[in-house]
Order: sequence, then C-alpha cells, then structure tokens
Amino acid sequence: VGHAVALWAALECGAVPPGERAGWDAACRSLLALSHAPTAGAAPAGEQSARSLLQAAKWGALRTLLQGRTGDDAQPVAELVCAAARDAVAQTPEDALLHLLDCALAAAATIFGGEDAAARAAQVREVLGTLWAAAGDVPRQADRLKRVDAMCALAFRPDMVAEPGLNYAEEAPVREFYRTVMDYAGAKRPGVARGAVARMAVSWLGADGVGRPAVAYREEIRRLLLFKEMKLGPASTASVAEDGGEAGSVPEGTDALSIVRGLVLVFISKLPTDVPDEVRRELLHWIALDLLKTIAKRPAPGCMLMTGSTEYCDRIRGWQAMCLLVRFVTDDVLEEVCGHYFEAVSHNIHGQIRYFIEVFGVQLARRHPRAVLAKITSELRRPDLSTQHVCTLMIVAGNLTVGRYAAETAGAANVHGLLAGAVPWLSSTQGFSRGIAQLVVHAMVPLVADVGGGPPAEDDDGDGWYLRNLWSFLDRHPEMKRLRKKQTKFFHNYDVDVACTPEGLLSIPVDEGDEACPIHLVEVMKRCLEEVYVEAHEGEVPHWKQAEASVVGTPDGAPGTDDAPGGRTNFQRKILPLDALGLALDRHGDARGRNAAGGRRADLVVCASLIDKVPNLAGLARTAEIFAADCLVVPDLAVKKLDNFKSISVGAGDWVDIKEVREKDLLGWLRKKRAEGYCVVGIEQTSSSTCITEMVFGGKTVLLLGREKEGIPVEYLQAVDRCVEIPQMGIIRSLNVHVSGAITMW
Repeated sequence: VGHAVALWAALECGAVPPGERAGWDAACRSLLALSHAPTAGAAPAGEQSARSLLQAAKWGALRTLLQGRTGDDAQPVAELVCAAARDAVAQTPEDALLHLLDCALAAAATIFGGEDAAARAAQVREVLGTLWAAAGDVPRQADRLKRVDAMCALAFRPDMVAEPGLNYAEEAPVREFYRTVMDYAGAKRPGVARGAVARMAVSWLGADGVGRPAVAYREEIRRLLLFKEMKLGPASTASVAEDGGEAGSVPEGTDALSIVRGLVLVFISKLPTDVPDEVRRELLHWIALDLLKTIAKRPAPGCMLMTGSTEYCDRIRGWQAMCLLVRFVTDDVLEEVCGHYFEAVSHNIHGQIRYFIEVFGVQLARRHPRAVLAKITSELRRPDLSTQHVCTLMIVAGNLTVGRYAAETAGAANVHGLLAGAVPWLSSTQGFSRGIAQLVVHAMVPLVADVGGGPPAEDDDGDGWYLRNLWSFLDRHPEMKRLRKKQTKFFHNYDVDVACTPEGLLSIPVDEGDEACPIHLVEVMKRCLEEVYVEAHEGEVPHWKQAEASVVGTPDGAPGTDDAPGGRTNFQRKILPLDALGLALDRHGDARGRNAAGGRRADLVVCASLIDKVPNLAGLARTAEIFAADCLVVPDLAVKKLDNFKSISVGAGDWVDIKEVREKDLLGWLRKKRAEGYCVVGIEQTSSSTCITEMVFGGKTVLLLGREKEGIPVEYLQAVDRCVEIPQMGIIRSLNVHVSGAITMW
C-alpha cells in the first residue's frame, strides 16, 4: 500500500516511467494487477483503511498515467482499464469511488482521442450507467447516497458540463445522468437534489462566468426555479455540498424548502448583465418568456387560487424568479414581456404574489421607462379596472414619478395622463384604492401645476385651476393630512434593488405554506386607514353598541352547558365517552346521521365556496366537525391534501363530510338546496339582516360565508333567504371569516 501511494504521488508530481512506451505499458498493467490481500490478525478497521487507500492509489495513479495519452499504442491498455473499472465498481469502497470513475473517463478519452464525439459520449454513458446500476445494488441507503454524491462530484465537474458532446446532443450522457439523479432525488431526498444542483450551479457559469454551459439545461433550470422540497424530518435531509463554491451556496436564513431553488437564483444573480447574445436569447429570454406563460395566465373561471396550492406556489416562486431575470429584458422582447405583465396585473390574486409583480414592474419600468409608463398611463384610463388592478398601476407609477426612483425616470412619464387616470379613483368605494389615489394625486399635481402661494382664489379660472383646487382640498383636509403624515414614504417602501437579489428574495419570512409572505402596500394602506379612522374619532364612544349589549339577553331556549333537546351533545369532551366505542354496532342508516363522536348531526351545511385561504378552510373544517355539521362545502377538494390544512384542522377532514362546489357553480347549487327545502342563511350586514342573538334557526339550513373583507357578493345575495349579523362592540368593522362562521355554527 505504501509503495502504491508513493507511486501515485510521484506521478502527480511529474515523474515519468522509464522506457518510454514499454515502461508506461508495464506501469499500467502492474497497477491493474494490484489487489488487496487480508493480513492475518489485523483489526477490521485497519484492513478497511488499507483497502480503501490501495484502491484510491491504484485508480488515481492509472488516471494520471492515462491523462493526455492518445494513439493506437495506448488503446489496448485503455480498453483494459475501462473493463477493469466497470468490473470493480461494486467492490470499490466509497472513498476510492471518485478516483475509479475519474480513471474510467480518462481511459475513454484515451480510446477516442476527443475526435469521435459520439463514441466518447457512448463510452461516458456506459461508465455512468454502470456506476449508477452498481450504486443501486448497495443495500444500505447511507452508503448508496455516498456513492451518488461521489458520482455527482465527478460527472458535474465544470469541464464535463462544458463539453458540448456530453451535454448538447440529443442523448447527451451528462445531461441524461443529471435527470436520472434529480428523478431519484424527487421531493423526498432533498440532500441528493441539493448536492447535485450545488455542483451544477458552479459548472453552469462556465470558465468565463457568462453561463454558456447552462444553455443546454434551460428546461431543467426553468423547472428548478419553481422547485419545492418536501418538508421532512431532520434525519431525512442533508446539507448542501460544502465544496460547491460561491455559486453553490445560498444566502443565510434561506427557508429549508427553498434551498434547491435558492441555488439556481444565486446562479442567475452571478451572471453579468452583458452576457453574450447567445446566452441572453437561448437561456435567459427563453426561461423568462416560458415562465411568464405559466405565471401570467388568467386562472380558470370560477377557480380560486388557494394559498399553499401548487398553482399558488408556482406563481409566487415564478414572479420571484422574474425579479432576478428582469435585468436581462431587452428591447427585442420588451413588447412580449409587457403583454404578459399587464395581463397578470389585471388578475385578482393574493397580495403576496402581487407584491412581487409590482417589484418586477418597478424594475422593468426603470429599465424601459417610456414604454412601460406609456402603457400604465393607457391602462389607468380604462373604466373597467378592478381595485387591485388600479392599485398596482398607481403603486408602480408612483414609485417612478414621485417616489424613490423619480430622478431616474424624470421626463419619461405623461403626468397629465397619469392624473387623468388617478383622479376618478379619489371617489372609489374602496378605502385603500381611494387612499392610494389621494397620495398619487397630491404628489403629482405640483409636477404640472403651480400650487404655491396658499389656497387658490374663488375666482381662479386660469390654466390648471381644477388641479390647484383639487390639490388645495387634499392638502388641507384633516384626515388626508393624517394619511400623508403616516405615509410620507409610501412610494419609497419598495427597495427593488434589494428585493431583486437572492438575499432579498430568500430573507422574506414565510407563511404557513412555507411560501414568501411579504407585506403588500395595499395592506399597509388598509392598516394606515384604520389608524387614521381611530385617531379621527378618538373620544367618541359608540354608545349605541353598549346600549345594545345591555338590552340583548340570552334568548329563551338557548343551549347552556347541559345536553340539548333530542339527546344531541352540545360540546365535545376531550375524552370520548365509552359508549362512543360502540359506533360500529349502529345500523348503517342511523350511523349516517351521526358524527364520529356518536352525536346526531345537525341539519346544517356550511358553505365556504367563496373562501380561498387554506387556514380559514382548515379552521372551518375543525369547527364543523366539533359542532356536528352535516357537511362542509369548499371550492376545491384538493385542499384536503395540503399539509397546512391537515395541520390546522388536526385531522378534522377525516371526520367531517367535505364536498366541492366551485364558485362558478355556486349560484345554481344554492338554488338547488332551496328547492330541497333548505333555508339559505348568509352571514352579512344588510339593511334587512337579523342580529344573531334574535335569529331563530329551524330546520335544514345552509350557512353561506362570504369572502374575507369583501363579504357575500351581490349576485349570491339573491339566492339567500335571510341574512344574519353578529353584534360588535369595537371599532374594527369585521371579524375573520372563520371566527364569524364558528360563532354562527354554535
């Protein structure tokens, strides 16, 4: 063993076997003949170390001898080395496996001399395939994973990934091997995926750091940008390879389920903005446009995008990726990118996703101010915009004309056109859109009209008189002054230079579905308006609410803590009564009318088809099971499979009957239930709603819950028999929809 190691060291230091060709041939054959013979009485650990060291020295020395050797005289020995390496795969210790694979690839290069690319690719494919098959025969999973990691370390080296014949061809062996490894990793072996992608992220940059090798992997990179690892226990995960290099590491604090994706984001961030045209067109533009086709398309009619669902995760991760790719958007793809972007802006989607859409929009407009601001100006003047749509347009325009980036885009915006679009929204029925419009208009008017010198005269009819009067009103109104005081930096909140980096994207706290949960500016505005309202009405006690509380008593017949009439249990004990164990003896017909605890089901159907947040649906499932509701109706049955639903509902989905009614089918379903004798009761404040303390529920009931913050849309109120409202004693005007549902179910 000592002599073998010394020979390997000498060869690595430049030593050459004596005798030219004959000496080289003899040295190779002598090394091939080396094998380890057990020493009698030696300790097992010492034997294993000696065997590993001998194998490492043997294959390492052979690789050094074969390196750069070509020609017919070297071919017989190289073929012998290839054959011996294939035969030795299964018996070679993990510590020496990397050297064996490296030697086999060097032998393949000697045989084909780099001239026959197809033959070399076939040889590499055979070597990798044989090694992979041998790894599958290893019984212990830990040992198998070590072999896989060793194969990745060699197969995904920069020189291997940069070789066109091994990566670009139709059956490129290195790319095929990468796909094999990632298929094996799936979502349940994050350690394998992290190790493979960490090495590839370095190799994709290439020797010159401009990303040429990555072009062959553009489909794989696009998929990785949306990749989400499965949540597993600590024992099931492994850390990213430590030797990955700068591009093979992720920012500190990255969520555990975003490490693989984070490695790819870091790779993109390392690419220079002035990449070669081939890389820009074939890699970056292709990925960006292909992503936009997925994340900017309109959701199916009646389909609600639920937090934690696959589509939700794809969209939020896709827009995060676009925040990094935006710096590569050039004039030749700008029109197509803008088309997708403004389509996405028009959708009613979650604020978390919209945050990244707006960050992307601000960054895109900074790079192409005239084109993007002209499109925003045109969009703002449309009369059919939703409040979400117009808020995003005003937020992006405000950042560029009066906010953090105004100096960069000075002169690029048609301020009169933007004002023409924003002014009508000063009378919006939605407070948050009205508040944003006030900030936009108050900041923009001084750009086009002289507002100095105090309030305008009553007979002011000069040019811009309406703008001066409008600005003066906004400037002097007490509540608007409070709003501006609290939001002096509203259009400076988005630091897109930080947000469009891996550190910025991956440092955002995650929600219960392990997705980024940034604070959207609309939420900032809503909170601010609540504070302004409270400040404006400080000292005003809502006496009528207190009076109502004092005169409203407990209605006759309300259930107390005793059993309700009919033998139905009105609460669920933590310890089930012994008689619940006899459920299996009940007749089938009777069992259908009972819940899992053995109590009679209420003639109550809880309809949550208008609710899209998984935590609320999970909470309702738990409450419906506890209060023995007949069934819960949700917009998509797939929610039952989501991890956060199972966690929050504590398994209630297995005990309560859950049915699916999509929003597009809801009106017809409500009419059908009425025809079946159900009374449809909506939780909504209307001019004819009944206080819940005075409501008498009787017979079969459908309880219709509205959207969070918005309530029940008008088109569904026509199918409601009665509306019920919950008396409140505070300033905030609405309860969480799950809380409202729980109170009403009780």
